[in-house]
Amino acid sequence: EPFTKTPNPPIDNDANNHARTSDASNSALSLSEPNPTPQSLAADLSHYRDLFSKLRFSYLEQVTKEKFLRAIVGEPPLVVNNAENVELAKQLAEIKQVLKMQKEHVARLVAELESKGRELAG
Repeated sequence: EPFTKTPNPPIDNDANNHARTSDASNSALSLSEPNPTPQSLAADLSHYRDLFSKLRFSYLEQVTKEKFLRAIVGEPPLVVNNAENVELAKQLAEIKQVLKMQKEHVARLVAELESKGRELAG
């Protein structure tokens, strides 16, 4: 009986009084600051990258859990042997190498665009 009922979370009456840190109204692009500085834009970019990274991690974690549960409760249950794991590990290593090269290429492009932006702004 105690496992069938879920406890109710405490009600936070002050929830509306607290601003979310990810709220766009708090960013440098808000109307209160019509001319954002490069530092404030960099801080916003860093903040939103962190938020996106956390969101991506949570999403991938939930998708992985769902796939795992579907695999073990399916009829018949999905069983992976060692040879399949080795093959998948090889494919993963190749994909990771390609991804790493693409990330390096994007980083070079971003640096080039930032440099060009500073050149044009100055």
